[in-house]
Amino acid sequence: MDILNIKENNNHMSGYILNRKEFLLEKYVKVGENTEITDNEQVAVIQGRFNPCAHIGHLNMIKNAHRLTGKRVFVVQIVSNNSKSPLKDEDILNEMASEHVKHNPEICGWEIFNADKDHMAFLPNIITFCRENGYEPSVLCCGEDRLNDYQKSLDRMNDPAMKEKVLQKDPNAKLVDILPEFEIIVADDRSGGYSSTKIREALMNDVEECVKADIPNYLYPYYDVMKDAVMKVAEEEFKKPQRARKMA
Repeated sequence: MDILNIKENNNHMSGYILNRKEFLLEKYVKVGENTEITDNEQVAVIQGRFNPCAHIGHLNMIKNAHRLTGKRVFVVQIVSNNSKSPLKDEDILNEMASEHVKHNPEICGWEIFNADKDHMAFLPNIITFCRENGYEPSVLCCGEDRLNDYQKSLDRMNDPAMKEKVLQKDPNAKLVDILPEFEIIVADDRSGGYSSTKIREALMNDVEECVKADIPNYLYPYYDVMKDAVMKVAEEEFKKPQRARKMA
């Protein structure tokens, strides 16, 4: 594994190891950039694909994150060049992000993270991405279904032996510091039954009232754009050979 979370005994500092190759492949992070803790506003971070858009359940999660942490929320929307991200037009995505920030005072910022094989949404990259945008992450908020995976990764990566192993392999490995109090908490709200899958199915069937029931009204003008994007991905997937569809 090229990216390892480690815990430093010195200064009680915890952080993440990124090897030099991973740093050099970054589109947003160069060697030595955004690796140190800053004095920027400390925020709660929520990351996700919001496919094809953030629904009311996502916004409720953001409100919960703000209530639980007492901090404003910085949202990282992950977009990749595959079927997991049907809507890829960054101008449209940024317009929608601006609408979210304008209508939700809990949100301090909403930025697009372009993920691909050389710039994946690993936590170290998310941390440096937050700093690049002027915020210091102090907590990652997630859904209950993601908590165990995040926690297992952190427990495994916090093993001091892993740090030693990486440094033996690459003495130039770079440490990305994080706040000592950095933690992962559950902040989701499933009570409304909101579902991105349900929204995509409604878009596929052009059931406009079902979509609009689950999204904020300021996103209503983007209905056709979202429908076209979801339909395009479905058509592309259908044209793939069966074996390729199974592998995707």
